[in-house]
Amino acid sequence: MLVMRRAFSLVATCIALVAWAACASVLGVDKTYTLGAADAGTSEGGSSEGDGGGATSGIRCAQGGTACTAGPQECCEASNGSLSCISASGGCNQGTDIFCDEPSQCGGQACCISLQTQGSDLLGTVCMASCPSPQIALCARPNGTCAGGLQCKPLTVGAPFGSDWFYGCQ
Repeated sequence: MLVMRRAFSLVATCIALVAWAACASVLGVDKTYTLGAADAGTSEGGSSEGDGGGATSGIRCAQGGTACTAGPQECCEASNGSLSCISASGGCNQGTDIFCDEPSQCGGQACCISLQTQGSDLLGTVCMASCPSPQIALCARPNGTCAGGLQCKPLTVGAPFGSDWFYGCQ
């Protein structure tokens, strides 16, 4: 009986490890990342959509320069409009998640912004392989590059964000 329990425990552990590895591979978290200085650039060579020249900067999270560390942190816009840096794994409870504000923060992926279709309220930003419509690929401010002949222009986003907070490929 004891041998059967140990064998079952070993099999369950193996299944759990295989499931974790498969999920990690599908989710793209099975890579090794090395963090360097903020001006060292991305290790993956930038984004395919609107690369901002390679320099990785913090996620802008308040007027006056407060920035969150891209990757381990996100900027959270609370329901009252206040902004703060929080753990990216914790989520922005009843608020708006801002995981990026330019592609250099996305490790080779695009930084995509979602805005309300009626108005300019921010619904969130996220790093993705590409930005499905109606999301807009963000570019580095103020002179980032965009794919497909698009230009990097300021987006109009509602308060507390100014007209020069987010730049998108348009």
